Order: sequence, then structure tokens, then C-alpha cells
Amino acid sequence: MTRAAGMGYNIGPMRNKCTDHKSPHDVPNPGTVRNEGLCHVNNCGEQPPQKEMAPQIETATGHVAASAGTANRAVHNKVQLWEDGPCWADKNIGAENPEDCGFYFWWGDTVGYKRENYAWAASDGSSSNFEFDRKNVFTQGRDLKDLHRKGWTRENGMLTPEHDAAHVHWGGEWRMPTVQEPIDLCKKCDWSWTSVNGVNGYSVRGRGAYASASIFLPCTGRGLGTSLDGAGLYGPYWSSVPGSDDYGAWWFGFDSNNNHTYYYGRRFYGQSVRPVQGFTK
Repeated sequence: MTRAAGMGYNIGPMRNKCTDHKSPHDVPNPGTVRNEGLCHVNNCGEQPPQKEMAPQIETATGHVAASAGTANRAVHNKVQLWEDGPCWADKNIGAENPEDCGFYFWWGDTVGYKRENYAWAASDGSSSNFEFDRKNVFTQGRDLKDLHRKGWTRENGMLTPEHDAAHVHWGGEWRMPTVQEPIDLCKKCDWSWTSVNGVNGYSVRGRGAYASASIFLPCTGRGLGTSLDGAGLYGPYWSSVPGSDDYGAWWFGFDSNNNHTYYYGRRFYGQSVRPVQGFTK
């Protein structure tokens, strides 16, 4: 199998320090074989964004984002899991049910790709044999200044709405998560490994007054080149926040060994998106 790569920082029950991890096929942690990004915590680099401003519609320069059809902008269920927290969607972009993996995106992509006949097909029908490779990813090789100058990100560093897959596909106030929101999801909720209709993943449940609220996060695996790696073993999900170099972005992930972490990895990875609404107060 193809090895996944990225740099992990533990926010679940694991040791609270920066460390390299191997592939989920070798050891419990999803993610890494070697250092491929700058960890932004515990004095290892700059701190990742903790709290961002609510999104405002802007016009990107030199890029045309995919437009969502009316069917994609239907009413979607949202779940609040802790007091003053954001609302999480109950399924991924492109999914019909909570256990479906949905579409896979490179970081900054708004088209999305689905698995058909052992190949990656664009959700809008524009291609049928896509490869998740650096040569096909327009955000790869762009540092923070270039991303902003070209209209990919706003001043706060997050993707602009027209390059935010959640906003493009679902509209309204839906957006991709920040870095802090998945951290809070791990700290403020109870995670239980389970299977829904044969799909492995986690039931994530609120506590106290929110104990009746829950979402299911499937182990989607990741698109690498023409392949799908790790489906049913781990689940990597994009945030809207790039790294400080010219190739990485932040994402959060989990596996069957009760590891809930956020990582820093290549923007050309094909990963799922779980939308959120609102911001932590």
C-alpha cells in the first residue's frame, strides 16, 4: 500500500508532544513516515490559527471556482456538540448518508472527486481519470503571500469562500473547519469506534447537556495518485488553513486505535471535507 505522509501533533489520548508517526498500516497513528512540515505547537514553530473571523464573500483573482448546483444547496442537517461551539454537518461533502465517504478534494479544490471503476472521476464530469499529484494541484508550490495575492486565501489565512469546498457545494454559512475546531471536537466530545452499515469510523458525542447529540465520521482513507489508500483504516479531513511553507496544509485525522490528531501534510492529498457553521464564541 502507499504510505501516507504528513506531520502529526497529538490531541487525543496520546502523548502531548510533537512526534513523527508511521503509516496507519504499520502502527496506530495515521499519517506520517518522515517530517514533511513544520509543527506549529510546543515551540516547534508558529502557532496555528486559533480563531478566525466569519467568512465574507470575496472575488478571487485569476481563478474560477466550481459553482454548486441547486441540488447541492439543499438543507443539510447540523449538530451542535458543545456550548458556544460551531455546528457540524452530519455528513461529508458529496455524501448521501453519514457513513458515505463523499468527495475527495486536494487543498483548495472545489470540484471534488469520487471513486468510479478504480479511478478518480470529477464530481462535475470534467474528468474521469484524475490523479492526486502535485502537478495537478494549483495551490502546491505557493507560499502564504502568493496564496493571498492570487486570491486563494483571505488576510486571516483561511481559504476564500470561492475556494472553500464546503461553501461552494452547500452555500449559505457552511465552510471548512479551522485548525482549532477539530482540536475542540477531540477535547470536548466522547469518541467511540464503531461501524455503520459496514463502514468503520467514529461516533462523536457531546457531553452533559449535549450528550444526545452526535455525528459519525467515517474512515475515508486518502487519494494518492490514482489510488485510494487506507479506506476503513483512517480518516483524514481538510481544514481551511494552509501551512507557512509552499506545500502544506492542516488537516485532522483519526484511526481505530483511539488516536484523534491534527496533522500537516501535502496539499495534493485527496481528502474528505466535513463542513461546519458558526464560530466558537
